[in-house]
Amino acid sequence: MEVPPTAVIIVKASSFALIGMHFLLSQFEITGPKPRLASKRDLIETIHRNAGLMSSISNELLDLARIEARRGKDFKFEPVQVRKLVEQAAASYMPPAGRDPLLIELPAQ
Repeated sequence: MEVPPTAVIIVKASSFALIGMHFLLSQFEITGPKPRLASKRDLIETIHRNAGLMSSISNELLDLARIEARRGKDFKFEPVQVRKLVEQAAASYMPPAGRDPLLIELPAQ
């Protein structure tokens, strides 16, 4: 599987950001004035948030790689009645308050 260049850039940038933040965090003294401790807390929260985002991106890329490797073998294709599908989707649509209901005109069968 060929990973899109943007995905590689995002993962690399996030990795470098995490490494840099971890380095800054390691430079903080354990004891110090409160502003430094607040900064340390901010860095920890940022590292945690970015690590979670990187994990999500990695999982998405792995899922895409699995789908591509299987070449659609995991999908079960079957004919559907488009009219019925559109009617079901329209029936489940709830317009925002004050808006007109959805109106769909389908050609005669």
